[in-house]
Amino acid sequence: EVEKLHGVIAGEQANKPTLKAGLRKMDGEYKTVVANLMKSHEEIMEKYKREIMRSLQEYLLDLKANFLLHAQIAGGPFDG
Repeated sequence: EVEKLHGVIAGEQANKPTLKAGLRKMDGEYKTVVANLMKSHEEIMEKYKREIMRSLQEYLLDLKANFLLHAQIAGGPFDG
């Protein structure tokens, strides 16, 4: 029994460097995936911000045109 346990312990100790190397590799892969996701999300958010700004500018131009149109009508020949 004791010899058997010594064999198990020795096997576990022999596998330890392999397990550590595997964990380091997995950690590196995880960090790469997370970094790529962060970059992708940043790019998507920048694109979204540009689209929102473009839409807002178009809306403001339309709003300004409507104000000018209504101001002309309000001060037009149909008054009084």
